[in-house]
Amino acid sequence: MHLSEIIYNVSLENLDALIEKIFTEIPEKVQRELFDEVVWNVETSLKVAAPKKSGGLSDSIRTDRIGKFDAFTGPTKKVDGYDLGSILEVGSKGGQILTPRTKSYMKFRWRKTGATHYFKSVTRGAIAPRRWVRNTVRRIVPEIKRIVYNRWRDEYARNAT
Repeated sequence: MHLSEIIYNVSLENLDALIEKIFTEIPEKVQRELFDEVVWNVETSLKVAAPKKSGGLSDSIRTDRIGKFDAFTGPTKKVDGYDLGSILEVGSKGGQILTPRTKSYMKFRWRKTGATHYFKSVTRGAIAPRRWVRNTVRRIVPEIKRIVYNRWRDEYARNAT
C-alpha cells in the first residue's frame, strides 16, 4: 500500500500542458488566489466523499503545503498505528485480533437488537476497498481545469479592456 493512493498532490504537474500554460499566464497574485481555491476544492471534496461512520476520517483530512504551488491533501487519521484512510481506500484482508487498550473488555451494542455485548478480544473481518480518494480525484480534476480556465478567461478579459 502506497501513501500516494490516499494523498492527492495538488500541483501544476498534475494538470495537462494547456492548463499549465494558462496558469503561468495569469499574474502571480491571481495564481496564489487560484491555487488556494483549487486546494480548498480538493480538501472539501475529499471531506464530503469520505466514508461516514469511520471514526472521524473526514475531520482528519488536511492539506500540507510544501511549496509555492504544491500541496498534499489527504486523511491523517490513525487507528492502532494504521492509517485509516489507506485501509478504507485499498481494503484489508482482516483476521487481526483486536484487544482493548485501557479496559479488560470491549463493549459493543448491536444495532438491530440494541443488546450490549462484552468481549475480551474480537477478530476483525475483511474490509472491501472503497476507492473513495481515487473516485473523488477523477471527479474533481475536470472541475479544477474548468476553474483554472475560467479564472484565466476572466483575467484575460479584464486586461483586454
